[in-house]
Amino acid sequence: MGTLCRMSEEDYQKWNLPQTESYYTYQQDGEIYGYAKINDTNFQDLYVFVVKEERGKGYGNELFALLLAELKKRHIESLELTISPNNIQMVKILERYQGKELERKNDEVCYLLVIS
Repeated sequence: MGTLCRMSEEDYQKWNLPQTESYYTYQQDGEIYGYAKINDTNFQDLYVFVVKEERGKGYGNELFALLLAELKKRHIESLELTISPNNIQMVKILERYQGKELERKNDEVCYLLVIS
């Protein structure tokens, strides 16, 4: 399994990233395979990205598991996530973690995910 590393303050300044969001890299054997973002204000804005050449190898699932562990440390008990139903990889990840579909609206699906 890889590791989730919070971006440094230097990276925040270099990339002019907002301080209201936490950015992470997902690394394994010194290589970066993905990125993640969590909105620190409402924790409802979560973004997961796996490098195109590395998709389908389980990195998205590992990255998501590490993000959930990070949110659990922050005492976050649940998330409502809105995604495109075309994002098959994310739909599969949410189903794996027992995400419950709440509603469909305008080509988007809202899921409730309880963090256990």
